Amino acid sequence: KKGFEFTLMVVGESGLGKSTLVNSLFLTDLYAKRAPIPAQGRISKTVSIETNCVEIEEKGVRLRLTVVDTPGFGDALNNDKCEEAIIQYVANQYEAYFTR
Repeated sequence: KKGFEFTLMVVGESGLGKSTLVNSLFLTDLYAKRAPIPAQGRISKTVSIETNCVEIEEKGVRLRLTVVDTPGFGDALNNDKCEEAIIQYVANQYEAYFTR
């Protein structure tokens, strides 16, 4: 069986519970290796896009989960244009899907 593919993008400021939500939904610890960003590092932090993939199998059903995370979103003092990296990522994924 090939199974399913599922992609989920989580966006929001640090400490809102995005990682906890993903870990709870899929009963996995996707973010076990990530260290918290110190406050000084958030001042000029730009939004980056991180992709984490994990294969989950339950009762013979396979799921390939891709979580797209946006560390740094909304954490800087000046949040002007912080959504541009996310919009560009989604546009690139949309284009890549339809040009296969």
